[in-house]
Amino acid sequence: MKKQTFFSLLALILFAANCAEFGKKKKDNDDLNSLLLVAAGAAGCPAEQSVSASPTVGRKFNLVPCSGDAVSALSVLGFNASNVAFAGGVIGTSDSSTILSKGSFNALDGREKTTIEVTYSINSVSGYLDVVMRSNSVNGAAFHITTTKVQTKAPNTGATADFTKTTNFALTSFTDNTLCLEMHKEGAGLHVLGWKTACASVNRAVPDFEEEDFGSNTGAQIGFRLSGATLKSFTAYDVVGTVTSFQ
Repeated sequence: MKKQTFFSLLALILFAANCAEFGKKKKDNDDLNSLLLVAAGAAGCPAEQSVSASPTVGRKFNLVPCSGDAVSALSVLGFNASNVAFAGGVIGTSDSSTILSKGSFNALDGREKTTIEVTYSINSVSGYLDVVMRSNSVNGAAFHITTTKVQTKAPNTGATADFTKTTNFALTSFTDNTLCLEMHKEGAGLHVLGWKTACASVNRAVPDFEEEDFGSNTGAQIGFRLSGATLKSFTAYDVVGTVTSFQ
């Protein structure tokens, strides 16, 4: 009887020791898995998506889910960035907060034309978002977007001006707005036009703002300057809206 009690006690001790060792190994494995999960989510954005807008497809970049180091993550997507961070999109705090594509954004048939839908918010009274097109730097011809209006921004000088042709529309301050913006080469300069709506809904015959013979066509990259602004997403399209006499 005493022998049985001894072996029973020994078995219990060995079982307890094995459980403790198993628990330690499991904790170590759980800690390692947690570290791997943290590392996996340390920096990154969703891959670009193919989306449709009448009458063509586009390349969408959704920046809201992005996390980690913004410069590294945007580089993976194909953009050089400076002084930006992720916070419900890409946020910038000054005129040194910039994004510039590494590659070109021409129309699919090679035409010197770029159309971009942007969803953004301006976060301060003095904040703004510049959307640069048809350039090889962030100092190219741009749409200059503030809390109240959209203007042109001249390449190199940075001078802003109201559009010559515009309809009576208002932007919503301190909340998300979506604009459809286009620049294409026309003559010696650029034809610049846009709509206060998603690109799938535009009527090319009636832009909300328009300027002809503006700036110059110096490249095919796109860029953004974010001073007190958050860029939520952008989509590059080939052609949008109903066909009219201009390109």
